[in-house]
Formats: sequence, C-alpha cells, structure tokens
Amino acid sequence: MKRSWFLRAGTAAIAFSGSLATLYAQLGPVVVSILAVLGSRAIVVLGPPLLYSRAKLAMTGAERGVLVWGGLRGALTITLALALPTSLPQRPLLIAMAFGVVLFSLVVQGITLPFVVRRAGLAHVD
Repeated sequence: MKRSWFLRAGTAAIAFSGSLATLYAQLGPVVVSILAVLGSRAIVVLGPPLLYSRAKLAMTGAERGVLVWGGLRGALTITLALALPTSLPQRPLLIAMAFGVVLFSLVVQGITLPFVVRRAGLAHVD
C-alpha cells in the first residue's frame, strides 16, 4: 500500500515538475498557503507558552523560533493532495498549492535552516 502511494506521488511529481508554469500560474494561492502553513506552525509552537506559564520553561525563544522555521513538509503533503477525489473541482489548485508548500519548505527552509540554527545560537561545535 505504501509503495503504491509513493510511486503515485513520484509519478505525479515528475509530471508536475515538467510544468512549473502551472505552479507559477497559481502563485497567489501558493503564497497564501505557504503563509498559512507558517502562521499555523507559529501558533502551535508559540501559543502554548502564552497560555501556560509552565510551558515557558520548556524551551527558549530561540528554540521555538527554530521549530517554527524548521517544520519541513514533504511526501505526506503531496500524497494527501494526490489522494483527493478526482471529481473535486479545485483538485488541480490544491495539488499546486501542496507542491508549492513542499517546494518552499525543501528549498527555502531546508537551505536556510542551518543559518537560522547558528543565528539562534543553537549550533554546537564539537
């Protein structure tokens, strides 16, 4: 079962990668989805310390910042988007948004995460 989904996701990724113009054409919704993902991640990571005083002791602000930025997404996002029913009218848009979020996550967040960790003072050189 897992293999078939990953095979399907891989096939769709190959088909989609030949059409980055499709992603660019949906740039507005893709940017909105990226901001929504980052915003919801910030709420989930930064919210509990505001609600519970004990939660403030669990992590430093720098650690929480790295958690917000480092919430990388990938295969599961694409797999869930591809699992949407083909009869869904907005399916192509939702798939483009999923690919856009994953692309942003892997390229922008993935490349900049080491810098964010160093900037936050959390990199330990042994």
